[in-house]
Amino acid sequence: MLALTFALLTHAVIKARSQELGSRTALEADLSQVVALSSTAPIEHLRVLGVTLDEKWRGTDSKTHALLMRSLALRFRQYDLRVPTNFSVARPILNRAFESLDSLSPEVAAQTLLLLEGTLGTAWKGQEPQDWARWRSNYVAGWLRTEARSLEAMDPTFTGEEVVALNVQPPFESGASPGADPRSISDPVLRATYERDLEANRRFTERLNLQHALKRDLPHLTNSVERVLVSAYARPPYAGADGLSSPLEPDFSELTGLVEKFIPDPERRNRVYTKLENSLPINVAMSLRDQRQKRVAGPEASVSAGKPSNVRSRIIAQLRGTAGGAAEGVGSGSGAAGSPQTGAQTGVAVQPGITLLGWFLGVLGLGAIGFIVLRARSSRNP
Repeated sequence: MLALTFALLTHAVIKARSQELGSRTALEADLSQVVALSSTAPIEHLRVLGVTLDEKWRGTDSKTHALLMRSLALRFRQYDLRVPTNFSVARPILNRAFESLDSLSPEVAAQTLLLLEGTLGTAWKGQEPQDWARWRSNYVAGWLRTEARSLEAMDPTFTGEEVVALNVQPPFESGASPGADPRSISDPVLRATYERDLEANRRFTERLNLQHALKRDLPHLTNSVERVLVSAYARPPYAGADGLSSPLEPDFSELTGLVEKFIPDPERRNRVYTKLENSLPINVAMSLRDQRQKRVAGPEASVSAGKPSNVRSRIIAQLRGTAGGAAEGVGSGSGAAGSPQTGAQTGVAVQPGITLLGWFLGVLGLGAIGFIVLRARSSRNP
């Protein structure tokens, strides 16, 4: 009975190992297809290959599928995705790549996004508003999920000074040298001990590599997440993928849902909202502020409601039409709401002196009209 159990376990281990090796060999073969595709090949060729590999691996091996979708997505960087036809071709594969990010290790997923940001950051220029709305929800969610996974994987005790053994020392009784092949140890007990030490060292090395990568990339990822989120939702349609696109009826429930789910820190959440409000037209920004205050409960809502908003300060600055109004916008928020530069981006800031110029032109116009009327009367009654 014990012999039969041992035989079954051995068979299961060999089968799993062969499947792993077979999957790795197949992955290398399929990756070579992606790499071998010429940089001058039409984008349609890359799409066809992507569809083929997606159908082959999706639902079969999630990690292999994710690695292939990542490789395909990175290859799309060689094309100008601001061209509508190019992005429509690439979008299905890019969507697959973003959906499968969770099957990649956190540091690989983070590196993938950082490499794609420059290409996909301008892709909205090649899309219709509703197509952009359908794409950005998956796009932004991929960034937020990856950041959350990276933060969770970060080890606070990691110092960066840990050292990995290049060669593991076998048990002294075995007489083997450091880094020796376990099969060279004849004693099964000593060999098993050595294999456990090798596995522990491998896991320790993987952990250190992960922590080094996260320590290097996480600050860049965090900055990019805020930039991507703001730029994605600062453009119409001001609604979710299935919502209205009219700026008169904005619906930010999709945005606020993502922010509240993935950004738990109230200070950072408010910073993101402030950046977004400063990038939106005034009426849309006010609608966003009203909607998020209705969703937020507790002390944060009270604190937010008690402070003057950047949006309100920008309206005051517009009505006053003075530099003082703009300065008030700076003092009430992040320092950019009332500045002429930000106003130029949003189209609402009033330059100093514009009210005085308006009065001057109005008086001059009235004087000209009066002069013309008097001349007409004097010509009729000489």
